[in-house]
Amino acid sequence: GKRRPPSAWSIGLPAIGLALVGTLSLSRFVQARNEITDRSLGSTYRSEAAREHKQEQDRKDEAVRTTQQSLQQEYEKMQKEMDLTSWDNVPIRRPANNTPTDIDELLGAKPQTQPSSTPTTQAKEQDTLR
Repeated sequence: GKRRPPSAWSIGLPAIGLALVGTLSLSRFVQARNEITDRSLGSTYRSEAAREHKQEQDRKDEAVRTTQQSLQQEYEKMQKEMDLTSWDNVPIRRPANNTPTDIDELLGAKPQTQPSSTPTTQAKEQDTLR
């Protein structure tokens, strides 16, 4: 007879089971090895790491404290140098809209004025031409 190829279940299910068993056993072995290493080194390993961590944290805290102190000193120095009692409230001209002529005028360019053509000026111009 003709032999059928193996189904996905007959290959996939054992492969998944093998992967799960391998992962769990590997994690157990690693955990046991770490416990043995910790016991053999004793508390010196943990206390040394804790001491280094505390020293690093103390260095960071000191850096923050000195930065805050220098900022506070700089703020007080600036406050002494500045005279905040005598100042004038000077309004500035704000453009009604952001047309290029308004921006050019604010930047110092000469505004381009165009002749206004209102009905009264048009009538006067026509009268002078006649």
